[in-house]
Amino acid sequence: GREKFLESWSSMASQWGISKSMSLVHASLLISPDPLCADVLMDQIKLSRGSINTNLRALMDWGLVHKKYLPGERRDHYYAEKDMWTIFRQILINRKQKELKPLLDTLQTFSDLDDDSPEATEFTKVVRDLRDITYKTDIVLDNIAKSDENWFESPFFQMLK
Repeated sequence: GREKFLESWSSMASQWGISKSMSLVHASLLISPDPLCADVLMDQIKLSRGSINTNLRALMDWGLVHKKYLPGERRDHYYAEKDMWTIFRQILINRKQKELKPLLDTLQTFSDLDDDSPEATEFTKVVRDLRDITYKTDIVLDNIAKSDENWFESPFFQMLK
C-alpha cells in the first residue's frame, strides 16, 4: 500500500507542477505518523542527501512541510501538513504565483497598438479578453486561498452531492 500511495501521489503531484522527488518526500512525510529526519527519508525513498535537503526546503517554502525540534535529538526532523484543505490552499497559492502572476504581468505589458489594421485590432481584443479572464481567475483563486473554510463542505458543494 505504501509504495502504491507514493507512486500515485507522485503522479498526481506532477500535474500540480511538483517534481517526482519533491512529491516522494512530501508523500513519505504525509503518511508518517511521526516526524522524520533526512536520513530516514534517504533510506525510505532512495534519494541523495542533497536531493532530500533541497526538496525539504522547497516543501517548507510551499508551506507543506514544517521542521520540528525533538528533545534529545541532534538532527532536524520534519513533518507534513496533514489538513487536506490547507494542503490544497498552499498548492493553489504556489501554483498561482508560479503561473498566473507571470501571465498577468506579461499581459499587462501589452497595450493598444497605434496601428489600426484589422490584425492589430484583433490582437488588442484577444489580449484584452485574455487579460480580463486571467484577472477574474486570479480573483477567484485569491478568494479560495484566503478562505478559512473548506469550500467542499460549503452549502454550494453540499447541494451537488
